[in-house]
Amino acid sequence: MGYDLWRRDGGTANTGKAQQSLYHWALNYHLGKKTGIDLESEARGRIAGRQERLDTWNNMKSVWCHRGEVGYPEYKSRPSWAAYLKGIAAENCTDGYLYRGGDAALFAIGQGDTLVTPLQMAVLYASIANGGTLWQPTIAKAFVSADGKTTTPVAATKIGTVGLSDAQLRVLRNGLHMVVTGGTASGTFSGYPESVVPVAGKTGTAQMGGNHLRETSWFSSFAPLNNPRYAVVAMVSQGGTGASSAGVAVRKVYEAIFGVKGGKVDPALSVFPGGAPLDGVPHFSRDGRATLPAAERHASTSPSTAALSWFGAAAAVLIGGRDARRRKQRKARLIVSSGGERP
Repeated sequence: MGYDLWRRDGGTANTGKAQQSLYHWALNYHLGKKTGIDLESEARGRIAGRQERLDTWNNMKSVWCHRGEVGYPEYKSRPSWAAYLKGIAAENCTDGYLYRGGDAALFAIGQGDTLVTPLQMAVLYASIANGGTLWQPTIAKAFVSADGKTTTPVAATKIGTVGLSDAQLRVLRNGLHMVVTGGTASGTFSGYPESVVPVAGKTGTAQMGGNHLRETSWFSSFAPLNNPRYAVVAMVSQGGTGASSAGVAVRKVYEAIFGVKGGKVDPALSVFPGGAPLDGVPHFSRDGRATLPAAERHASTSPSTAALSWFGAAAAVLIGGRDARRRKQRKARLIVSSGGERP
């Protein structure tokens, strides 16, 4: 599809009139931009179209031309790899400004110049699940005054809307569900209680440069399918196929959230006391001690206080709105509120 669209846009003839449909859809999902999460040093990623290719060539031409002449002596112990890099540099020197059919094909499958973060994908999948709204993720639920008497909730921030109809979203969700029930992730989710808490997701296997590096394993998802509450994304550097390490990590996250054991769902086993995230804000005394809201204290005796095990970098985003928050268990996990009311 990417190649066919590239040909429709004029191929390598950059006339300035190319539609670049996939490129603009990626921007519509806010890829290539920071999500705005309240954390320092967030990466924006990269979504590269025709103009970005030209800009990169203008910035890198002198470097590529130099490398095309002198090569990569730092890789003298790996002559074949050094020769490959030198050839690429020489080619980029002369015509690295061209947006080729191969670039378009790689973009269509999420490789090449494309860079995204697990959090960006979590926000994207949350929008597919919630009806097309992109919410700014946030770690904080509220600000509490030093004396513990005043609580100011963190307002939900809408950062965009994806222009898909209900029918289009339904087709997309069903396709993602089929990945889990009969596609590339079916083996990973074998024995999982799909009839009770169905998962919709997609495997990703991103190739790395160099024969000594394994693929980056990705799995992006949301659940339950028909009443989505969570979007979970895992990325494992050099983890192999998406169905392997990343897919396994995501399954374990859902098993922990929903209390799955032996293929059965038991909310009492959920990492969330009572089977759902706590809704209230703890009360803080002047000496800094935190007390759960009275209605939720009973849940502290839940047998599922063990946290989630992570394989690589992962983020879990609550699709629902203001009842989402991060909680700390005995081991680290990240649960980020997407903010906003549920559609």
